[in-house]
Amino acid sequence: MDSNNFVSSKDKRVITFVIILFLCSLFYTSVLLDYTLTARFTLLTFSLSVFVIFIKDARDTKSSINAITLCYFFLGLLSFMSYFWAYNNAEIWFTAAKIVSSFSVFGLSVYYFNKESLTLNYFIRYAGLIVFITLLLAFIQLNEISLFQDNQNILYYITSINSHKNLVSSFIFILLPFIIIGNIRSENRKKHFYYSSLVILSVILLFILKTRCVWIAFFVMLFLFFSIYILFLVKRKTFLRLFFIVFILCICSLLLLFYHTIATQFHSSTVTNADSLIERLLLWKNSVKMIFEHFWLGVGGGNWQIVFPKYSLKGIWRCDEMNVTFQRPHNDFLWVWCEFGVLGFLLKLIVSIGVLFPAFNLLKDPLRSSKSKYEVMVFISFYLAHFIILFFDFPSERAEHTIWISVIMAYLFSCTSGYY
Repeated sequence: MDSNNFVSSKDKRVITFVIILFLCSLFYTSVLLDYTLTARFTLLTFSLSVFVIFIKDARDTKSSINAITLCYFFLGLLSFMSYFWAYNNAEIWFTAAKIVSSFSVFGLSVYYFNKESLTLNYFIRYAGLIVFITLLLAFIQLNEISLFQDNQNILYYITSINSHKNLVSSFIFILLPFIIIGNIRSENRKKHFYYSSLVILSVILLFILKTRCVWIAFFVMLFLFFSIYILFLVKRKTFLRLFFIVFILCICSLLLLFYHTIATQFHSSTVTNADSLIERLLLWKNSVKMIFEHFWLGVGGGNWQIVFPKYSLKGIWRCDEMNVTFQRPHNDFLWVWCEFGVLGFLLKLIVSIGVLFPAFNLLKDPLRSSKSKYEVMVFISFYLAHFIILFFDFPSERAEHTIWISVIMAYLFSCTSGYY
């Protein structure tokens, strides 16, 4: 009796935690200028604070303390310490709060993945619901516009639960592994149909929205999945043959899918328009100058946007003609190095790569089932491919992206526990 009650209460705590993340991924308010960014991070910070205070399990996480969580902790500590050398120390608080929030999501997720066998199922269920809501709103908005208008900016009206169509694409990409694994774990036709439909509609929407870095990440993900499959699950004698076949199929798929776009929309399409790429290259060039000038500790959290104009805005047409200012360099790696120096960059790199080692150890374990290995391969492939998005954008700026990437990292880091 006591055991059953204990298990039931443990489940309720996990569900409460997952529901908090679910609500923080959807929350918005029209009172603020950016109705998703500040609103969601504020709710996430407040909700996690309350959760940690009132839920005993959330405070009993000693088993989750290890080299990776310590590096993550020191990255958060560094973000607060940058107060002492930042150009504008008022800017560091929001950036530091975002890093601490992502660390909290990661740490609590690791704890629950290690302690409760149904944790991933709860994440899958609510991730699927978020994808369903995202797709519903996106297709309603698509129905209200004409995709055939001669206007390359028409797709920017598709924002769904996010504030930009590129954020919709990247967020769906991050959630895709959950619904794919939901499909793998489906035990009846209704669930199988539900998750299969979500996967198919998600992929369709990704290609409609024409977000280049997500398109590239998607094909990289496919290549990584088949490469990992060949490396870990295929017998040695067929390795080279299968690898060659997969590689050729990926290349052919890319050529077939991009041929029409390249041939007919080279000059006007949002897919092949080079303006934003040139803009990013200029942002990166000046960010590198900032790195060399503030190599060790950076300019302080949130201070990239303040220091950046020092290195010239010439050639960045939106700054020249539209009075637009940039808050991030459209590259998460450069952003971390600019604001927290090489020390912060190395801490971030250790955390990002370190979570993969347990996952690859599971793939090498002959006692693990093929099903569990397939699930880990899906997460590894999407996680590694999302670095393409990090290289061209700044998903770490957004609460919903941060939440679910932190969950994926926690799963990869915890998958060698007995439950997975």
